[in-house]
Amino acid sequence: MVKPKLEIIPETTTVIFHGHGPDTDSSGLRGIVRLILPREMIVLNPSARLIARESTRFQFETSGRSDPMEKHEIIHRESQVVLGPLGQKYPAGVVEWPFDFKIPSQLPETVEGVTRFRVKWILGGRVFCGRENWMKSEILAKGVPIRIIRVPAWTSAYAPRYLIEEKLFPCAVSYKVDASRAVAFGSSVNVFFEITPLDRSTILERVRLELHEDMMTNLTFLGGENEVTNTKAILVKETVNIPRNPLIKKNDDSRSSNGYYKLTANIKLPESVTQCRPDVDYKSIAISHTIHIWLDFSNVDGISGATLSKGSCFPIEIFFSTLSLPDETGSTCTSSSKTSRSSERTALIPRCREVPGPYDMYGDHDIIYRPPGVID
Repeated sequence: MVKPKLEIIPETTTVIFHGHGPDTDSSGLRGIVRLILPREMIVLNPSARLIARESTRFQFETSGRSDPMEKHEIIHRESQVVLGPLGQKYPAGVVEWPFDFKIPSQLPETVEGVTRFRVKWILGGRVFCGRENWMKSEILAKGVPIRIIRVPAWTSAYAPRYLIEEKLFPCAVSYKVDASRAVAFGSSVNVFFEITPLDRSTILERVRLELHEDMMTNLTFLGGENEVTNTKAILVKETVNIPRNPLIKKNDDSRSSNGYYKLTANIKLPESVTQCRPDVDYKSIAISHTIHIWLDFSNVDGISGATLSKGSCFPIEIFFSTLSLPDETGSTCTSSSKTSRSSERTALIPRCREVPGPYDMYGDHDIIYRPPGVID
């Protein structure tokens, strides 16, 4: 016998807040609860639920042995009944009810990729349906994961473009990282360089970039046990060789009569929440990322060296892609993202009055860094 089927279909699986302050606007989560009936049935209490669950894993010591345990806590629960409590008879076919949750900005962010702590949001649907009357009805339930993330405020995300210049022995290095500081999970970051040799005897070899992740946790377990950790890791290393072709010249070149090199470095982000954790700052978890720039050089006498750019340890913010949710291995599906990326960002990302054009947060794009003291 064919059974009825329940589906819950949100307009998006990601709720985005722009900014971290108390004045951040609330957001909404809309969609439909869909019931597919193989025959005429009585339907009772179709509803939608939004639940956030916080989980902490720990080792429980008892009787000389240590057992792994997991503590779960519901930190948010909200329900909407999309039809009155009285039963109603529906013919065979498809029935849909809309829902609309208003989500305040104070709600916790999604936390994934951390071994001993996570915050997970679930959007669920539930309905009672039976063939004769509601006393003999069965319960149908369905849930889908939802993400809540916070991206930089519009003023930060749309900062103007800057060209960062500094003396980095034995060169003058200019670099810029363009567009939004918000980076799509599983995407890439572009950094543009202009490198001017200051000494003709210096041979420039390569530019090295490193993506660093810094994770701080402060967890409290059952029994009052407290654990504080600070983990630093290098996630990605990228090398760009400096070309041997002649330097670029400019008629009004004020840098140097020797000219300069122009090149682009591309940093591919890992496609796993366990290898590259999205930025978050919630309660006892803080995850952040920085990019470090190194310049390798040598001279005619064969002496080599490396120097780190003073202003290059700049922060970037890495967020989830809304295109797909991680599977059991923590990997995201990117095969279908190329076709749906443009349409999704148009439908999902709100426009900003101060800045023309869509908010291109979920494409392969660039980021910007404005160090202290740099002006227009």
